[in-house]
Amino acid sequence: SSLVVAVSATVEPDADGDFFGDETQDRCPTQSSSQELCDTTGPELVVSGATVNRTRTAFSFAVNSNEAAVLTVGGRFSYTATVRRKKVRKSITLAPFTRTLESALEKTISFRLSAKARAALKRYGKLKVSLTLTAADTLGNASRRSLTLAIRRR
Repeated sequence: SSLVVAVSATVEPDADGDFFGDETQDRCPTQSSSQELCDTTGPELVVSGATVNRTRTAFSFAVNSNEAAVLTVGGRFSYTATVRRKKVRKSITLAPFTRTLESALEKTISFRLSAKARAALKRYGKLKVSLTLTAADTLGNASRRSLTLAIRRR
């Protein structure tokens, strides 16, 4: 006599490699750290205390996040120039840079004006600094804040 065993198997994808099937078991198929609903909220980002130094060559601000994150700062300096008796809006792009933020610890971000920005401030008397701050957590969730600061020549 022979024994026949009927076996049926369903194989489903596991994109995040957590050994829970994406279609029937894993409520968050993009994050291996959780099988519950995905965390899609970015870090809470608080920006405060923007100041310009006395010589008008540097400025700083404080940043705080509710979770560990990587902060990317980018933006531009803009000013109004007079070219052939017409006012023209010009800008200097700030090269983006990153800093690491630790959870619930305030971090001061400081940087000097570029030589081109210092020359524009000296010549035109006023710079508008427009920054975009993006904080991304370890899961890739991001939040953004804007910071605008006016720097006037003394």
